Amino acid sequence: VGDTWEQLSFAENDVIEIALAPSTQEIFAIACGRTGLCEPYRLSGENWTLLQNGVQGLNVNRLLSTENGMLAATSSGLHRFDDKRQEWVLIGAGGREVLSLTASTSCDLAIAGQGFAMRSSTCGDTWQEIPLENWAYQTICYLGAKGDLLLIGSRENGAFVLPSH
Repeated sequence: VGDTWEQLSFAENDVIEIALAPSTQEIFAIACGRTGLCEPYRLSGENWTLLQNGVQGLNVNRLLSTENGMLAATSSGLHRFDDKRQEWVLIGAGGREVLSLTASTSCDLAIAGQGFAMRSSTCGDTWQEIPLENWAYQTICYLGAKGDLLLIGSRENGAFVLPSH
């Protein structure tokens, strides 16, 4: 690569996210284009495959690769990609727009969106809502050696540090 760049695809699209699945070494991407939606793709060989089963008609805002699979923050919840069924499965925040997601371990997850933040210590099986103001929380991450703090950034009023448990 070095000084030579080779375009892979998506010439007429905005690519807003790229993630590598560690278990399979597959590359996932979110591309926004002609349909007006941002949609998930996976690089299969030399071709990008649209992966819309389970998220068809939804905007995909973010991807996060964990040991338990690829996660997608969408305009209607948090989804995990099921390799066997080749589809996205809703695991949290159904009907709510998830703008950001993070993990401190493969099972300690946190998500944020318009007016809410949630966390799970059960790989997404159960969720606890974090009471917050009704702002757009566009970024979230774990801090501390053991992921004991959450840093949340809002569009309207800056950043906040919260205990994660």
